[in-house]
Amino acid sequence: MTVKLAVQGLHSWSSLQGYEVLARKIDTAGNVMLPDQFVVPTGDLSWCELDKLVLGMVGTSNFLRNTKVPVFINLSAETMDDENLLVAAAEKLHSLRGWISNDVVLEVSEKYFASEALLIGQVSYLRELGIKVAIDDFGVDYSDTNRLKLTRWDYCKVDLTALKRPGNLDWLFEAYRHCQSLGTQLVLERYEQVRPCEIIKSLKGAWIQGFSMSKPMLIDTQARIRTNEIAI
Repeated sequence: MTVKLAVQGLHSWSSLQGYEVLARKIDTAGNVMLPDQFVVPTGDLSWCELDKLVLGMVGTSNFLRNTKVPVFINLSAETMDDENLLVAAAEKLHSLRGWISNDVVLEVSEKYFASEALLIGQVSYLRELGIKVAIDDFGVDYSDTNRLKLTRWDYCKVDLTALKRPGNLDWLFEAYRHCQSLGTQLVLERYEQVRPCEIIKSLKGAWIQGFSMSKPMLIDTQARIRTNEIAI
């Protein structure tokens, strides 16, 4: 199969502010598949293997080398949970930081569970390497207010689907005030409206990521792999 890189833009209401790196599989019929469709248990790759593959492809992408905005890269909970895999990934991210024109930002998965002491240590380690860190999908799973306030994040990416659950929005405005006080950039993910609604208008300075601003687009780097083999 062929795995390709894609990117989706992060925007203010007037300009591009960053790119999130995504992985897509192209099947023999040319159909584009999301990771949940080709990573185990539904596919052949593990999440750790996909992380390694993506980091390798990022390091050969002329598109990402030449971009002038920060590059956001996800690591799975499985990689974060394995010390050796995390160190290897961090070293790769550190080398990318010297190669890419702007910041490299690691997104910490909402599915990653870690003790407070471990997470603080991991975030500090990554920041010492010059890697920016983002709490991903805030409002979902383990990405909650406690995690946000636990350590210093460069970015807080809010999953707007969390707004659909019952209850008030105090958690969102609390996160917004916390981010403002520390200079943490708020990013609103999965925003699909053409114009900002009243809630979004009240979160002044937040960036937007969603189909309303830009859809994921395939870029220049790909890898052909066989079952149980990662070739970078």
